[in-house]
Amino acid sequence: MPVTAAGHASWALGVAKSMLDDVQELAATKFRMSDMASLASRPTFQKGLAHHRAAWRAARLLVLDAFTTAEAAVASGEELTPALRADMRVAAVFATDTARSCAEWAHLVAGTTSIREGSRLERAFRDIYTGTQHAFISEKVAIDVAQIWLGIIDDQPGL
Repeated sequence: MPVTAAGHASWALGVAKSMLDDVQELAATKFRMSDMASLASRPTFQKGLAHHRAAWRAARLLVLDAFTTAEAAVASGEELTPALRADMRVAAVFATDTARSCAEWAHLVAGTTSIREGSRLERAFRDIYTGTQHAFISEKVAIDVAQIWLGIIDDQPGL
C-alpha cells in the first residue's frame, strides 16, 4: 500500500504543475477590468508564483527522497519498516496538500478564466479537489504517521 502512494503523489503534483504552468503563461496577457497592469507585472502575483513554485518543488523533493530512501533500503536487503512506510505515506499527504494549495492560488489569480467550462484550469481545479477527498491521503494517515514517529504505536496496518 505505501508504494502506491507514489502514484497519488505524482498525480497531485502533476495536476498542480499544469495549473502553475498555465497561470504563468496566462499572466502576460491577463488584465483585470479594474487595473490595466498585466497579472505578470504585479508584485503580489510574482511573490505568489515564487512561493507556490517553491512549495511545489519542496513537495516533489520530499516525495523523491522518501521513495528513493525506501527503494535503497529494500535493494540492500532491508525490510520496508513502519518508519519507511510512514515516510512514503506522509510524503504523499504533504504533496497532495501542497498541490491543493498551489491549485487554489492558481485558480484565484486566474480569475474567471479558471472557471470557464472547458478551460484546462477549470478541469485541473476540479480534479485536484476531487483527489484531495481520497482516503489514501486523509488526515488519519498523517495522524497514524505522527503516532509512529512519536512511539505511541509501533505500526499501523494498511499504512
